[in-house]
Amino acid sequence: MEVFSLHVDIMVPECSIIKLGPKSLQVPEFYSFSDAVDGNVVSFHYEQRSSLECSVHLSGRDTHLPAHGQLVTGEPEKATIRGDEPESFIPLRQQLDNKARAMCKSEDCLKGLKLVKLTRIPCDDFLLMGLRYQHIDPPSPDVDYIAIRLDLKDTRSGSTYQSEQAWIPVHIVGALSNQPPKPSFMSMFILEVDQFILTPLSTATLDTEDEETPKQLLVFNITKAPTDGFITHLSDHTRPISSFTWLDLNDMLIGYQPPNSSNTHRRNYEIM
Repeated sequence: MEVFSLHVDIMVPECSIIKLGPKSLQVPEFYSFSDAVDGNVVSFHYEQRSSLECSVHLSGRDTHLPAHGQLVTGEPEKATIRGDEPESFIPLRQQLDNKARAMCKSEDCLKGLKLVKLTRIPCDDFLLMGLRYQHIDPPSPDVDYIAIRLDLKDTRSGSTYQSEQAWIPVHIVGALSNQPPKPSFMSMFILEVDQFILTPLSTATLDTEDEETPKQLLVFNITKAPTDGFITHLSDHTRPISSFTWLDLNDMLIGYQPPNSSNTHRRNYEIM
């Protein structure tokens, strides 16, 4: 068996069709709304041809984005002056109304808004539909994302001519900066291994917690491999890996393969 590397030069920019800006989306406070997504937030640049059909896919199910908000259309009703309370109560009542909308699971209590249920939208309609981001899950990081995928389809052959993905950032005022994951205090961070024996890791050995990310979406990157032996996936334990998911760790599909050489002394290796 021989391992080789194949060099690939990418001659076009990472995103040649989808362009972000010059305006960015911002949520002024928890439970509030962004402005509508329009041509100032994102624009699409491609050759207009009668045989090309442009569509945008909201890929929230695949990417789990937005992680701390939901997508709605429409104009949220604004709190108005009431005769039985001072005018200074309006901002507070608006916050309470926004929170009630965020907790709402049906359109009956969204008060002028509609949940976005379409996942495939023509490109021109996408920029005119009044799509908004609503924050629903504090505390959260100060940035969330709307994940989209643009497909150019050849209507003659039915094949996809070109496809691009982008993540539209949404800045949440008053939220905390994204924090790094923390080691779980329940894990030992020590793995006892016998010579030559492939030994699986478990969450009792290694685990972490991240307030902004569900555990099933966490990915571990190996930045410092052991000097002898290697970390491997049990689907092919002959090859070292450089990263693995929490799900595979939880299913005990990640293991340490010790070196083939024997040693009379106990050896300690550090992995980061």
